[in-house]
Amino acid sequence: MKRFFVTMLFLVGFVGSMLIENTYNRTARVYSVKHGVTTFEDKTGNLWEYETTDFEQDSEVILIMFTNHTDNNIHDDEIIKVMVK
Repeated sequence: MKRFFVTMLFLVGFVGSMLIENTYNRTARVYSVKHGVTTFEDKTGNLWEYETTDFEQDSEVILIMFTNHTDNNIHDDEIIKVMVK
């Protein structure tokens, strides 16, 4: 039984560390809100879409991004959470 709990604790920690290592924050502003989708523009001019209407145009936000395990390719990253700055 002890071995089971130790193994489960290890697996949870390992999966959690993989998720943490593959996320990052981006500062952005709300570019547009249309048809249930909000488009954000980051500081480098990249546009990101997220299904929400909770934000007003030109609001400053922080995007919590997931790298999809491709650190050298930003174009396949996904927004996992949006917070008001």
